[in-house]
Amino acid sequence: MFMLKFVFFLFFLSCQTTEVSLKKEVSLPSYWPTKGWRTSTPEKQGIDTKKLIEMMKVIKNNDYGIDSLTIVRNGFLVTDFYKYPFRKGNKHIIHSVSKSFLSSLVGIAIDKGFIKSINVPVLDFFPNKKFSNVDKNKKSMTLEHLLMMASGLKTKDSWRYEWKGLTKMKSQDDWVQYLLDLPMEREPGKKFEYSNGVSYLISAILYKTTQMKPQVFAQRYLFEPLGISESDVRWEVDPSGIHIGWGGMRMRPQDMAKFGLLYLNKGIWEGKQILSKKWVESSTRKYLSSDIFSGYGYQWWSGSGSFNMDSLWRLRWKFWPKKKPPVRYYMAVGFLGQFIYVIPDRNMVVVFTSNLKDSKFFIPNALLDEYIIPAVISNSSLKEEKSKEFDSLVSDLEKERHFIWDSEKEGMVKGGLFIRKKSPSFKLKFPEGSYKTNLIGSNEIMAMTTSEGARFSISINDRPEDISLNNVDTAIKKGFESFGSNIKLISNESLTLNGGTPAFKTVIDWRFKSSFYLRTTIISVYQKRKWVMLSYSYDSLNKSLFPFFEKDGKLLITGWRF
Repeated sequence: MFMLKFVFFLFFLSCQTTEVSLKKEVSLPSYWPTKGWRTSTPEKQGIDTKKLIEMMKVIKNNDYGIDSLTIVRNGFLVTDFYKYPFRKGNKHIIHSVSKSFLSSLVGIAIDKGFIKSINVPVLDFFPNKKFSNVDKNKKSMTLEHLLMMASGLKTKDSWRYEWKGLTKMKSQDDWVQYLLDLPMEREPGKKFEYSNGVSYLISAILYKTTQMKPQVFAQRYLFEPLGISESDVRWEVDPSGIHIGWGGMRMRPQDMAKFGLLYLNKGIWEGKQILSKKWVESSTRKYLSSDIFSGYGYQWWSGSGSFNMDSLWRLRWKFWPKKKPPVRYYMAVGFLGQFIYVIPDRNMVVVFTSNLKDSKFFIPNALLDEYIIPAVISNSSLKEEKSKEFDSLVSDLEKERHFIWDSEKEGMVKGGLFIRKKSPSFKLKFPEGSYKTNLIGSNEIMAMTTSEGARFSISINDRPEDISLNNVDTAIKKGFESFGSNIKLISNESLTLNGGTPAFKTVIDWRFKSSFYLRTTIISVYQKRKWVMLSYSYDSLNKSLFPFFEKDGKLLITGWRF
C-alpha cells in the first residue's frame, strides 16, 4: 500500500511539474493593438496547430453555431475566424458579457472619484426617491452586493424564472423604482442569485454619479483609449435613455479581445493605467460559489469548466490523475454562447461569439478546455507544419453557404437573396449576417434571425375570400391570439412594392406567451390566390431593431420583387 501511494505521489509531482513549466508570466505586449492587431501564426506563439485543426473539424462536422473565434497569445492575434454568415468587422450581440464591461466602468468611476466606494448603500444613491418594503436588509444592501450578484432582492428575472421579473420590469415607467420597491428575499451578501435587474441598477447608479450615460462614460474613459470608436459599439437603452447594463451591447470580436487584453495586463494600456490593478484583481476573484461555473466576482465569472467542473476535476484527480488539473481563468459570459476568457497562466485571451441554444451554450467551454488550452505546449516558437491545413479549414467555414428549408423550389438563400421558384415566385434581399432559424407552424417557408436578434419569416397561406388587403389587419390580429396576448394594432397602411405590386403594412404590439413584449411588422401581398406574409418581430423596447426594410420612416423594401 505504501509503494502504491508513493508511485501515486511521484505521478502527481510529475503532472504538477508539467503544469508549472507551461505557465507564462504575463508581460506587457511588444506593441499595443490600439490601431489594429498584429497577426502571428499559432506555432510562433508556442501553440500546436494540430490541436486547433482537431477543434475546427469538430466545429465543422457538428455544424456548431460558433459565429467567431478570436485567440490572442502574447499580444498577437493567432486565430481570427468568422463562420458564415457572420463576417469580420460585423458587430455581434454579446448579451451578458455587457455586465463585465459595466463592472470595469464602476472601477473607473471609483478611480476617478465619481463613486466613493463599493460600500455605499444602494438607497443612498437615490435620496430623492421613497421605496416600499424598506427593512434592515434593504438598508444594508451596498453597491458591492449588486456587483457580486448577492443583493438579496427578490427580482426573479433570470433564465431560471424564464425572465418573468425582467418582463415585468420592462412594462414599468420607472425601472429603478420598480426594482427597489421589491421585497428582500434574504440578507445581502450571503447567497449568489443571478439577476439582470441588479445590473441595471448598477448602470443607473453609474449614470446618477457621473451624470453621463454609461456608453458616453465608457467611450471617454475606456473605449477611446483602446481605439474603439463610438460607431463600433451599440448599447440598448431603457425608455428614459439609460443604457440597460445587463446586456444589449453589440461590438466586434476583435474589440472584445482588446478588453480582455486590458484585463490580462492588469488594467494597463499604452503605458497608462486605464483601470486600477486593484480593481482588475478584486473584480475577477471568486466571492461566492455559483451553480453554473465555479464562482462569481464583480460581474465576472471565475473558475474553469462548466457546471462546476472544478469539483469534477478534483474528484478525477483524487482517484486517478489521468489529466492535469484545469488551468485557471476568469471570463465574461453572455447568453447563447458569448465569451471573453482571460487566461493569465497562458498569457492568452480567447473570444467566442455564438448562437448556441440550451445546453449547447457550454460548447465554447468544452472547446477551450479540450483543445485551445492544451494546444499551448511551449513558451517558445514551434516548427510550422500544419498552417496550410488550418488556413484551409478556416477558409472553408467562412465560405458563403446556401440555406434551404423544405426544398429549393419552396425557397432558399443564395448570394444574399432569398429566392422562391415555386409559384408565387419572388426574391427578397435580407440583412447581411442573418442566419437560418427553425420554422414555426406549417405555413412558414423561411425564417431567419438578424445579427442583432430580430426574427423575420415568410409564410404562405391560401388567400381568404372574405378578406381584402385593406382589412387584413383583422385576420392578423386573430392569428396572433394563438401565440400570445395583449394584442394591440398600431397601424395598417397600404404601400406599393417595386414593380407596382400592391401590399399592406400592419404593425402589432403584443405579448408572446405571457413573457416578452414584441413589436411585429407584417407586409401582406396577394399573389396567385395566395396570401404571402413577410413578418418581422423584435423587442418592442429596443428601438435599434427597426425592420430591415425601413429607415427613418421610409420603406426600403424595394428588393422584394414578385
